[in-house]
Amino acid sequence: MTTLSQGALVPEHLPPEVDGGTLQTTGSADGLSLVHLKEMEAAIDTRVQLLDRIKGVIDHRVNPDCFDRFEDPDGGMVVRRNKNYADVVAATIGASFAYLKDPNGRPLFTRINRVDDEGPFYVYECFGVATIPGMMSVECSGAASSRDKFLSRGGRLDVSKVDERFVRQMAATECRKKGILALLGLSGDSSQDEMARAGKDAAGLKGHTFQKGSQGGNTDTADEADTKGELARMCQALLAAGYVREGYPEPTSADAVCQVITTSDRFKGWRSIKSISDKGVKVTMDQVKKVFAQVIGAQAEEGAPDAQGDEEELPLT
Repeated sequence: MTTLSQGALVPEHLPPEVDGGTLQTTGSADGLSLVHLKEMEAAIDTRVQLLDRIKGVIDHRVNPDCFDRFEDPDGGMVVRRNKNYADVVAATIGASFAYLKDPNGRPLFTRINRVDDEGPFYVYECFGVATIPGMMSVECSGAASSRDKFLSRGGRLDVSKVDERFVRQMAATECRKKGILALLGLSGDSSQDEMARAGKDAAGLKGHTFQKGSQGGNTDTADEADTKGELARMCQALLAAGYVREGYPEPTSADAVCQVITTSDRFKGWRSIKSISDKGVKVTMDQVKKVFAQVIGAQAEEGAPDAQGDEEELPLT
């Protein structure tokens, strides 16, 4: 509750003078003076201008690898700053980061076990402190779940098959990123407008899309989309050629051909060509090309037309 006194708002619960506090009276007819608040306002303005200049420098130093694009099937898109962005920030402002340690000198983690309708899972949380030497420090934490879709390429792994080391590492990476970004008042999420001001195109970023529920996949760059298109054509040609891998059921689709080819003792194969990860595209292309050359190439040699015969166009060369 405040009362109006000669043009100034005076909190009723404060005495006329606050010795050493934020508000002090002038003793004049003008009533309460806001000297300290004006000094604070000037300091805030200076700080904001400085932060804006620093952010402007960072905008020119970051590149597309400093962002990730996440999409959903309904067309929504979120752009997020990743650890590469945090590295640029740290190098620009001279920030340092330290994990909180346990008595043995190891980074401090907390494991939280949970159960829901889909079964048991766990979350690791990591703790640390980000610092601009001589200026400020920020305590922070970062968390990662055993259900993170990156651990299973967009699908869902049984909790017993998740490597806990990866979950802890993801939590540690998230902790450092959040702490360093917090030094400049930045969150993990960016925006298309913000990227446009920085001269970056969100549409050209490495993308990820996760469908609703437990399934998911990737959003591809133009080059990756072309590569997957070629993979689909080769797998379709192998399907038409009657390709069957010994010891495996006969594939009934191009996706099934791809899964059979990429299956090994350590990997169950890509369930669909669309779900192949960024890192898996090149390896998969090499595998499919090898089989394609063996199957289609052999058939071409067996059915090569003689000088009098009709030429037959192969599905792919």
